[in-house]
Amino acid sequence: MSINKEAFAKFADALDSGEYKQGYGVLCDQDGYCVWGVATDIVYEELGFTKVYDWEYAAYEKEEEGGFKYRGTFIPPSPVTRHYFGEEGSGTREEIFGKLLEMNDNKTHTFPEIAAYIREEILKED
Repeated sequence: MSINKEAFAKFADALDSGEYKQGYGVLCDQDGYCVWGVATDIVYEELGFTKVYDWEYAAYEKEEEGGFKYRGTFIPPSPVTRHYFGEEGSGTREEIFGKLLEMNDNKTHTFPEIAAYIREEILKED
């Protein structure tokens, strides 16, 4: 499994931090973040995007050289995917994030419980 263990450790720490209110079904809205929304927020902050709110949903924006401004509520997953899994495409992303989304959106696990799963199952030494 090719993953960025440092990124997943930071992700687990964010889930444990209390900074993110847990939400369900959307990346981020006024009610909170889904688990994938927390992962996305971490990466886009590191890439220099600013989070803004349009209506009830979060958006990210970044002004590039020459005045181009990227802004949208739909964030392409490729930078997030590369951050956690490198350049290689495989079923690993779907397997891991599918499990984390299921734990979150089925409302069966809290963020601290999901963080513990990441540390115990995803980051465990082989």
